[in-house]
Amino acid sequence: TQVPYKKIGVIGAVALLRRIAINDKKNATTTSKNTMTMSSSTTQQDDDEDEDDDEDEEQWDNAGLIQPILSNVVKFCRGSPEIRAFYYDEIADSLSSGTMCRQAALWISERLSGVLEESFLGDFDAEEEEEKAVKDDDDDSDETTQQSQQREGKALRQKHLFNLDDEDASVCVNIFSLVCESDARRRESLIWLPSVFRAVACAEKCARDNDMENVDAPLGCPISAFDLNIMSSFETLSRQDKERVVLTLFHTSNWLRELINAFATQNDEEMQYKVFQRVKHLVRVEHELQKCLGSSPELYSSLGLKIKSAKSSGKKQKKKLFLQIIKNYKLM
Repeated sequence: TQVPYKKIGVIGAVALLRRIAINDKKNATTTSKNTMTMSSSTTQQDDDEDEDDDEDEEQWDNAGLIQPILSNVVKFCRGSPEIRAFYYDEIADSLSSGTMCRQAALWISERLSGVLEESFLGDFDAEEEEEKAVKDDDDDSDETTQQSQQREGKALRQKHLFNLDDEDASVCVNIFSLVCESDARRRESLIWLPSVFRAVACAEKCARDNDMENVDAPLGCPISAFDLNIMSSFETLSRQDKERVVLTLFHTSNWLRELINAFATQNDEEMQYKVFQRVKHLVRVEHELQKCLGSSPELYSSLGLKIKSAKSSGKKQKKKLFLQIIKNYKLM
């Protein structure tokens, strides 16, 4: 019953943010015109002073006014991941209009980039990951197939997938580790992962004339998931591991979609190549997700969906429910 009221509060707070940023942009435009008029009658300042002026221009004067309000919004969103996702989506929509001042967009980008990094990004060492992969392969070769299937707690192991940056990768997106979290709040935070990244992307585009170079690390970094070879024995997994597989694939799909949405408009050839690769990764992930849900319809409940008479519904009902999931996260 509190959800509608929380949404009203979010809409009001974001509307205030947008109005302040729009007014600042108008004031900045007026000030810029006056400065250009007076520039002919003033002398040139030294280089140090010019650098100080540039730094001052990057600061948003009204940040102190809006920060406590937005902090309270985040505070009231705790325990409601859907509302927090709605909050970030509202910010993204406001930024997409292009009416906010550059300083406000930079401030938002800096703050939300910190949230993204602290909540979802982790350190990644390519050499260490390679050594680990070799060790796992050696361990697997020393075991029979039956022994491997009987290893308790190791049937579903974490593995970093889809690394487009190779040895240059320094961060990874933690999805599988969060899915396995015992803390429900941490586990459910994956619901607003795509939304907060979308807000960061919109802020960067608004502040830097559609340039995403400053936040391009997530585009090529690996994703913490699991070894996809386990899909061949999916039906033998425990119910808990099946749920973890489905949730990991689901959130990975959402993340890949948001990456594609954010970087599809970039003109850089390397970024375009990575976007194309992400599309291929998305197709594979969704294919695996569809197979999982097709073989175990009861797992729809893990995604917050209800299914009626799954046994009698047949393939059409399963496909309809799968398309219902994808529809909510379709490409824009």
